[in-house]
Amino acid sequence: MKVFPNVSPLLQALDRQGLAEFGDDWDIRVCEAIRDLRNRYTQLRDRNRKLIEYSSLPVQMAYAFMYVGANSSCLAQILTTAEAAAQQPILVGPEMRVTSWGGGPGSDLLALVATLRNTLPDKRPRKIIYRVLDKQPNWHEILKTVAGLQAGTIEIDVSFEAVDVTVPDQWIGVSNERDDILVMNFFVSEVCSLRESKSVRDCLSASLRSLKSGSVLVFNDSNAYSFHSYFDNLTGTVDGFGALVSESGQLDVSPDFDDFFRHCMGRFDSTTPKLTSNAAYRVLRKK
Repeated sequence: MKVFPNVSPLLQALDRQGLAEFGDDWDIRVCEAIRDLRNRYTQLRDRNRKLIEYSSLPVQMAYAFMYVGANSSCLAQILTTAEAAAQQPILVGPEMRVTSWGGGPGSDLLALVATLRNTLPDKRPRKIIYRVLDKQPNWHEILKTVAGLQAGTIEIDVSFEAVDVTVPDQWIGVSNERDDILVMNFFVSEVCSLRESKSVRDCLSASLRSLKSGSVLVFNDSNAYSFHSYFDNLTGTVDGFGALVSESGQLDVSPDFDDFFRHCMGRFDSTTPKLTSNAAYRVLRKK
């Protein structure tokens, strides 16, 4: 699959906005955001930290540049592995309902489309009804941009719900009972160690309990024990899941940078985006 050429149109859209809004300060702000994100991701197990704030345009550009390509590629590899284990496509039926916890940046949607492009047209769904549950509503415009760029592969109906898992009033009433697939792609690591741990666990437990029989749960995150053990404990407590894939190891991403990506790499202090992941991943089916 193409990785970074599929991300470049999103970067170009963000870059136009950023240059118009910040002018000559734009590249400096993006470089600062890249450094800050890298630092914040080393602190994910700090119980006293606050949720990372993704509302500003420089942070969104930094995230899209650094992480969207790799996170989408790794998830697509995991879905392909799960299909081989199941000996059938994961995305089947005329319509598929997919929800992503924390999927605002668009990595999960790109992975789904990449998986479908490797599926014979008569075997793939005609439409994906795609919903994102994410704290940051500013991701919605980016998500719509990503969906719009996939025209010609499959019809995508995108919706976004602003949900903070640390605030019970926001997640009570959120259900996944209609979903065929639920995705947690680099989401658990951002929320599992927060001080509001009871709200987070209660929220995710309710989400998993609401899944219907036959639905698929996809987890991918850094291979840190505190992250994957949290997920394994969560699914063990909820019960009713059978594993299609339960693995850990290195996932590599093709450095297929196009001209615009290389242009950005030069502008942003010759920074190279993420190209590998020491990952723990699970694909489970609800019994």
